Amino acid sequence: MSFSATRHAWTIKVTTAKDMLVLLALAEHSDAQGECFPSTRRLAQMTKLSVRTVRRAILSLEKSGHISVERRKRNSMVQRSSVYRLLFVEILDVIDPLRATVSPGCGHSVTH
Repeated sequence: MSFSATRHAWTIKVTTAKDMLVLLALAEHSDAQGECFPSTRRLAQMTKLSVRTVRRAILSLEKSGHISVERRKRNSMVQRSSVYRLLFVEILDVIDPLRATVSPGCGHSVTH
């Protein structure tokens, strides 16, 4: 969970309150690089929106440039979980370069 991503998500200008709810849910799930992969069902449970509304919000956030979505498929072309990337997390690294550092010995980023 990235507290700085969630905190910064509140400052993003989005079209609707539904988009904001989904953006906040994605930010809450994100790692230090701004990536996460919650299911649309999980996002719907968190936001109290329908799965269909969550999907529309994801498309809206993607079109507006706030997130990117890597839609993964299995061999049978059945949808697997998508990977979401919060594009404003890159901006956070520029604003506060000490926000994400590498922990000694493990190679994983840690959010301060």
